[in-house]
Amino acid sequence: MLFTCTCEESEKDALELAMRPYRDLIRSLFVWAGVCVVWAFAGFVAHFLNGMVCNVGELPGAVRMFSFAAFLLIFLGIGLRWNLRRGILELLRKRTTNLVEYRLTDDLFAYSCGETKVNLPLNQFKKYRIDEDAFYLFVGMGASVCVPAWKGRGVEREELVAVLAKAGLKDMRTGKAWRVIRRVLMAAFCCLIVVAASMEIHDAWLNLRREIGRAELSRLLHEFTGVDTCWKYYPDFRQWKKSGNLLQRFVVSAGPLEPDRYDYLFDEEDEDKVGIAATKGDTVWYAYLPCGCLGICDRRDWESRNWRKGVFYKQAERDQWLEKVRRLAPESLKPSYDP
Repeated sequence: MLFTCTCEESEKDALELAMRPYRDLIRSLFVWAGVCVVWAFAGFVAHFLNGMVCNVGELPGAVRMFSFAAFLLIFLGIGLRWNLRRGILELLRKRTTNLVEYRLTDDLFAYSCGETKVNLPLNQFKKYRIDEDAFYLFVGMGASVCVPAWKGRGVEREELVAVLAKAGLKDMRTGKAWRVIRRVLMAAFCCLIVVAASMEIHDAWLNLRREIGRAELSRLLHEFTGVDTCWKYYPDFRQWKKSGNLLQRFVVSAGPLEPDRYDYLFDEEDEDKVGIAATKGDTVWYAYLPCGCLGICDRRDWESRNWRKGVFYKQAERDQWLEKVRRLAPESLKPSYDP
């Protein structure tokens, strides 16, 4: 006889100990579900921001896939936890007493609770796990036996390990270094996903800024030149800023609706006769007609360009620029394509 343990187990304590071996598995399901939720949320936000200016179609397939994966993993985690708890509680509630006796020999495990008596050969089990307040014997992937309060029963941990190893059981917790490495890699992967999701949202926000600048600057240039365009079908960001809802006012705060300054271009010798640029911070948006070209550049790059004399007009010289622009027929500035 290796040791004999008789103890009184409450339903709550027995359930807590019996569920312990499954915690890591259930927790990992929820961690992976969280990763999928973060990635799907980033994709949804990016899609939403990209669609604030123009319709970008239905949600990307990756967003739908990660949303489904998150739902499936959450469902599996909740379902597994509920099923395990239900099965354990059913067994516990069949007991006629909370007084339980455990006996362990070199080749046999015995369990006795009221009229229930079980004798199992140790070689029937595959793995074991020893904690400070309980040890477990596993058959395959499931926890078959949980023995609480084994310490102080006349057996040391080393002796217990030797008996179980002799019976052919393997320690479930071998490879501690690998478990640490695996958890570190998992944490690093989760951080990488969060960073990638943040970058996707950030890129979508920058794209929204570009699109707002693109729409507003093109609208302004067409208004100055009198060239009709389909830009009138885009959102009126000026109206959004004045009387839009909270989300619309937040969105337009990203765009150059109030640039630091405007610059104007007029060059009859060039294919792109008329241009306008809006500077906000370190970014410059510019648009040209009749090509309909739109672009963004750094302010230092814009200021370093060498314009021919009479081509570049500052904000204070807008009236001079307008006089020259109005001499041109709107048809001569009509883009070959309508943005």
